[in-house]
Amino acid sequence: MYTIRKATLADLSHIVTFEEILSDIHRVFDVYYGLYDDYVDLNAFLAEQMGRDDRIYFVAENKSREIIGFASASAIIIPNSNAPRVGKFLSTFVIPEYRKKGIGTSLYEHCAAWMTNLHVDYIEQAISPKNTDVLRRAEKEGFEPYMIILKKSGKRKYIAHKNPDA
Repeated sequence: MYTIRKATLADLSHIVTFEEILSDIHRVFDVYYGLYDDYVDLNAFLAEQMGRDDRIYFVAENKSREIIGFASASAIIIPNSNAPRVGKFLSTFVIPEYRKKGIGTSLYEHCAAWMTNLHVDYIEQAISPKNTDVLRRAEKEGFEPYMIILKKSGKRKYIAHKNPDA
């Protein structure tokens, strides 16, 4: 048995731990996921994120009220605009011994319901192409690719040349 509830700052240490585990998991797919590890105070960053109106964090608790997972989402809504409202799944994590019990799905559904209440037009989810299990699940949920994001090292020196016509 488990319950899902909106996270509070009292849950921050658990969320930080879970985000760190997620970062380690993602580094298996690509070391790029550790890019900000040395530059970001994760506690301060996530505390700020949890206080924003355009972010939501949910936690899952077992019957002993121990936090066993979390999920987060965001929304991009431009006021006084005809721009589409876009929701984004950010993170989902359930500790291994509680997986395959519907907890991740329930966390996902809570985030989706939050986005639905904001009347989003689209929902996005960024997934590593190497994370085939999550890709298959997203496709079953109706997600489809619409953009490919490429990366390369920024260490190469670029020189901006003057426009000869200027």
